This record gives sequence, C-alpha cells and structure tokens, in this order.
Amino acid sequence: MKAKKEAKKKTAKNRVSLKPRQAKLVEGIADGKSVRRAALDAGYSPNTAQHPADLLQTKSVRAAMRALIAPIEKIAQRINEGLDAEKTEFAKFEGQISDSRNCIDFGERRQYAELACKLRELMPSGDDKGTPDNPMIVRIDC
Repeated sequence: MKAKKEAKKKTAKNRVSLKPRQAKLVEGIADGKSVRRAALDAGYSPNTAQHPADLLQTKSVRAAMRALIAPIEKIAQRINEGLDAEKTEFAKFEGQISDSRNCIDFGERRQYAELACKLRELMPSGDDKGTPDNPMIVRIDC
C-alpha cells in the first residue's frame, strides 16, 4: 500500500502542469513541427505565433521541453562517439562483397568536432570569418 502512494507522489511531483494550449504546443514541437506551426495548431493567434520566444520562456513550458530532451550526459556521450566515427568500406567482385574494412570517417568526425567546439565556445561565431589582414583566432584548451 505504501509503495503505491510513493509511486503516485513521484509521478505527481514530476508532472509538469501545463495549460491545454501549452500542452498542445509542446506536443506539436515534439512531433517535429516548427514552433510557429505548433503554436497555430495549439490555438494561439497568428500574432502570438510570430513571436514564439514568449511562449517558450514560461517555466512550465521550459520544464516540459526539458523532460522531452535527452539528458546532457547522453548528448555528450553521443557527441564523443561521433568524434570516433568510422565507416565500413566494402569491396565487391562480380557482384558479391568480397571484403570489408572499417575506415575513419573524417567528414563525420570533423562535423562532430565542430559541434563540440561550438558547444564549448571554442570557435568564433559564423560572422567571424577572418581575413589575411585580420586572421581568425581559434582558442584551444588542452
């Protein structure tokens, strides 16, 4: 009996209290809709949908979005895995696969390294391209 009460407390405590339109908005975003489209589908006015930042900044919506997104540890793990990306190359002879080898996927690793640097704020923004007279400086912490 006590275990059931504790389970109820945990779910009630973790549940985010959203208004019906907010719940539809979060559901729409989770389904892959743009924030604007999700807001319109949830019943918000076109004017409100044009400025979705106001909708997303409420504590309850942010908490609901946080609950949908993978924990930071899992995100970091996937980025680190991407830094070691490999691809399998296959050799064919007369239509049959005769051999396969794992090779470094340099393109994929570059993209993950770029993402990691951006997240750690080690790369300048896209506006900072640098020129021969004013070179771009990238900070690398070792």
